[in-house]
Amino acid sequence: MPLYRNGAKIVFFVHIPKTGGSSIEKAFRRLGCKEAFRFNSKRPFSKCTLQHMHKGVYKEAIRSGFADYSFAVKRNPYDRMASEFRMKALDRNERQNPDKWILEALERFKEFSFTRDNHIRPQVEFISETTEVFAFEDGLEAAMAPALKVLGLNPPKSMPHEKKGSREKIRVKNKTVEALAQFYARDFDELGYDTGDFGKHFEIDAGRWW
Repeated sequence: MPLYRNGAKIVFFVHIPKTGGSSIEKAFRRLGCKEAFRFNSKRPFSKCTLQHMHKGVYKEAIRSGFADYSFAVKRNPYDRMASEFRMKALDRNERQNPDKWILEALERFKEFSFTRDNHIRPQVEFISETTEVFAFEDGLEAAMAPALKVLGLNPPKSMPHEKKGSREKIRVKNKTVEALAQFYARDFDELGYDTGDFGKHFEIDAGRWW
């Protein structure tokens, strides 16, 4: 839940994990904005890093009207989970069964909803009634433009690309795709994504039985 200030204006960036938030935060810092409510690691008092706090938490810390503008970036739930798996497993050269890894992550959320630094939590739980939402698929430059206008800043010459992962397709069973569609049902419905649109990062592995 980082806050960015330039002069007298404050922007509240609702950082939904795995939606390009680290790149946006770096862009604000490069432009010289003052930054608050962001740590690189969890603190003993916190269940997750401050920048990943969802609405149920940040509404208690940041009163309505404190910031001049608030925004967030949404992303296809399948793509978001694929990015999470790549970052935590593939990019670390760990041999992980993607079906097992993903289903266990969904189960862990039921036991501890802040699991994996709040990365598994549905996106709708981050967004408040005052949050303007932009699509990751439309580019981070478009998402930042209104915030920069509020802050009186020009767009960066180029957007930083933090935590860029591999683009290798992840082979999963159909049951895993169905589990994701069910778990993120509200994200698909309320954020306007299609439960059949999983082919960009996932492919169905018909060669293994479940």
